Amino acid sequence: MTTADNATPVAKERIDSLLSRGDLKPRAVDHTITATTEFLPSQDPLKRGTYGTHVVYADEPPTVGGNNEWPPPLGYAALAIGF
Repeated sequence: MTTADNATPVAKERIDSLLSRGDLKPRAVDHTITATTEFLPSQDPLKRGTYGTHVVYADEPPTVGGNNEWPPPLGYAALAIGF
């Protein structure tokens, strides 16, 4: 079912016209997100991630060999969901 199926006759005619001519554009914004991550072997288990000019680090708690100086990777994932 399309939007035109639920529209008034005038709106349906307008929507059908836009669709047939290809003038109805998607509303989504097309953009690319590029991020890099790297494991720092000399500072195991520290990891560094970059997004544009932003740099973040991820560490692990001492119970798994980290220093707990930065949030763990899953901590960032939880923050991303919250944002």
